[in-house]
Amino acid sequence: MKDKDAQLDIVKASSRPWMLWRTYLIRWLIFGFIAGAIGRPITENIDHYWQQVAMQGLSGLVFGLACWVVFTPLQNKVNPSRKRWLSWVTVIGTWMSMKFVFAGIMLYAFNVQIR
Repeated sequence: MKDKDAQLDIVKASSRPWMLWRTYLIRWLIFGFIAGAIGRPITENIDHYWQQVAMQGLSGLVFGLACWVVFTPLQNKVNPSRKRWLSWVTVIGTWMSMKFVFAGIMLYAFNVQIR
């Protein structure tokens, strides 16, 4: 009976792309804030250090939100059985791909030409 319930959960997860969205949203926002606040060094205008840390943390929330939007449906579609190793592959892949997307947006926004 347990196997049948597990199979039903897998089918239900793959048919509902936003299942567990609250859990993933909280996790990605916390990660984004922490990574934004302490992940980038502050080298200029040191007398406003905590303001800069707060602004970097808030900008990290945008990154966390974008990661959440990509990760949640991907996790529910690709890994409905919630295998731990596949979850970590999905997390790291989401994080890396969104880093590339954000870097591309920043390069485009500041009109940087790569030669």
